[in-house]
Amino acid sequence: MLPCAKTAGYSGEEGLNSVTTHMQLARKYTGLPSQAADNMRDLYVLFNQGHYAKAIGQYIKPENGDPMKKIGLRGNRVGFDINTYLANKKLEGIDTVTAVVQLMNRQLSKNKKFVGLQQQIKEAGDAKDENKANALRKEALGIVAAGEFGKIFHNQQSLAGIMSIIEGINNGDFDKISKASWEGVGSVD
Repeated sequence: MLPCAKTAGYSGEEGLNSVTTHMQLARKYTGLPSQAADNMRDLYVLFNQGHYAKAIGQYIKPENGDPMKKIGLRGNRVGFDINTYLANKKLEGIDTVTAVVQLMNRQLSKNKKFVGLQQQIKEAGDAKDENKANALRKEALGIVAAGEFGKIFHNQQSLAGIMSIIEGINNGDFDKISKASWEGVGSVD
């Protein structure tokens, strides 16, 4: 896991804390705890694959101020430049996964059905109804898989990994778990 995380830009104590936070979120939201490591490993590895940057350039709808680059076989089209985006975010102190989550949230915030499902997932979680929350998570994952992110995160493991981080960031678990991870809370789990 750690060599894969290092290639995604995670190193040192802060990187280790991010990895343990990601793992705990994946464990919590993936459905089966045994899949957490596979999901995060696949996600970390994906960031360094050429088809990932090409798919981002092709499927992310650029907004004003986004970094752009030539894409396509002949470089005759212009699309979103994920490498420059991630480098700029790193300068702002934002790690790779969080930067990608921000990009996905920006894109998914325009999908009313997905936004509604996120609210329902939160309500089911607040009501301690894990069965309903898991069913809603699968439905949300289906929406994402059917859209542009299903083409970017081409396998189920990397998509499930990023979706667990999205949920953790959106509901505040990411910050809570990250702070607790510095003290080793939950690291055995």
